[in-house]
Amino acid sequence: MEKFTRFIFAIHGHQPIGNFDFVFDNSYKRCYEPFIKSLFEFPQFKCCLHYSGILLEWIRIHYPDHIGMIRTMVSRGQLEMLSGGYYEPILAIIPDEDKIGQIKKLSQLVKKLTGTQPQGMWLAERVWEPHLPSSLSDAGMKYVIVDDTHFKYAGLDDSELDGYYIAEEIGKMLKVFPSSKYLRYSIPFKDVAETIDFLKGFCDQSAYPVIVYADDAEKFGMWPGTFELCYNQAWLSNFFESMLKCYDFIRTVHFADVLREIASKGNVYLPTASYAEMMEWALPARATVELQDFEKKLKTDGLSEKYGAFVRGGFWRNFLSKYPESNNIHKKMLWVDEKIKRASSNLITGKQKALLDRATDEKRKGQCNDSYWHGVFGGLYLNHLRTAIYEHLITAETLIDQATHQNSNWIDVEKMD
Repeated sequence: MEKFTRFIFAIHGHQPIGNFDFVFDNSYKRCYEPFIKSLFEFPQFKCCLHYSGILLEWIRIHYPDHIGMIRTMVSRGQLEMLSGGYYEPILAIIPDEDKIGQIKKLSQLVKKLTGTQPQGMWLAERVWEPHLPSSLSDAGMKYVIVDDTHFKYAGLDDSELDGYYIAEEIGKMLKVFPSSKYLRYSIPFKDVAETIDFLKGFCDQSAYPVIVYADDAEKFGMWPGTFELCYNQAWLSNFFESMLKCYDFIRTVHFADVLREIASKGNVYLPTASYAEMMEWALPARATVELQDFEKKLKTDGLSEKYGAFVRGGFWRNFLSKYPESNNIHKKMLWVDEKIKRASSNLITGKQKALLDRATDEKRKGQCNDSYWHGVFGGLYLNHLRTAIYEHLITAETLIDQATHQNSNWIDVEKMD
């Protein structure tokens, strides 16, 4: 039997609600444009692509030729398009109807622009909670990508992560692919030969090994030094070319190919998780220092490789208690959601419904994740991002008031805590 590693290469691009237009444009010119142009030159290299609805719509307006290149690559079988939350929310913390509505909205835009219906999705910041399979399945998704870290927290080891598993919630199933942390750290920073050797090593591990790389597009041009590395030094084109030359051992495939050709490795019930760095950031500052100290001790004592999977940080929702700014935005969003639900129960006219539909979309813009947490790039520390979220939530409230009050003389008083 012919033995080779099936390699899924998935890229995610996103810009937050409220970001400056010059940041969008600079990111496009240093990252999204050169990446897609490089990929276009290697039609045999299969890739999976996710753009948030925010970014995809911006590109459609400002650089429509970029969409044309994507559509061409889809039509020739090179690109598989992914869905996700349109405004890139942390899906676990928004109402189920918004989970479903956001995913369906992006799927519709992807189909309109590229002619293909996404089967799977990118999970924002890979923030997983066990209830997600139900609503993601209801949104029409067959699969999702998370980190291999999630699986290790469930007790699996590297030898068991060369395929996909099935998660379920109340009988609703969702395929879950683990993305390699090793590849996330090596691409594009290490020599291409190291990645090739890593992937070749799986050829004899199982009958049909599948290895996933899934990470941010911004690593290919926006991270410090990566534009020089990827394009001026041609790391990216060398990577594409080298992979294609290894066809006997490594073949790029799509998620859809794997689902069609290979059975799952079984059921899995993943705990609440995100990538390791995120869960460290979610901890209080004191606990972060203690976690880092403990991890250093394990490494010094030679215990990290064996026991590291049992050491983890906090829970994404801790950001809501760690930062009042984050909690206030979240509870404002939930308050607006409740106002929409109350108003919807008393709808009379088509005009009122149209206003509430607009309010719902404004509320969903206010669910964009970047202002709810921070990593190394600012997040909720950037006041212009928080301001933009409040603008959309306040606009949603204004539209609700227009729908529910037919004359100009009214006052509402509500006491709450």
